[in-house]
Amino acid sequence: MILIRKGIAAIVTSFIMTLINIALLGLEFSIFIAFYLVPFVILYGSFSSMLSDYMIKWVHSSFKLLLSGVIHILFGLIFLISILIREQGYYDLENIVWNIIFMQTILCSLFFWMIDEVLKRKAIVIWFKEKLTRIGELRL
Repeated sequence: MILIRKGIAAIVTSFIMTLINIALLGLEFSIFIAFYLVPFVILYGSFSSMLSDYMIKWVHSSFKLLLSGVIHILFGLIFLISILIREQGYYDLENIVWNIIFMQTILCSLFFWMIDEVLKRKAIVIWFKEKLTRIGELRL
């Protein structure tokens, strides 16, 4: 069940980020970014989110939501730092590539966290199951 929830969160996050990129950067460049963004969100985002859930398992419930969000952002920053270390000096704050990568990592981690938290709620899961059942009952 957790893999399904993480997969749905990753796909929805990728879709939202692609729409944001289309609005900000144009269609052609957004499709180019999406080819790289979607696999990383699905693989790295799902793995880091599962690790985040494991890390906060024993934390008091009043801090879980905030700590989970912070950990998701930290994993996004770890991914960003790994890119910057690999590039070895080919970036600066004025460079558009740096700004796009920074925007992508932070927004992806925030959207992934928010969508995952929404999908954890039982009422949302029940609502989705009811709607999918109704769609499945439709006949032509």
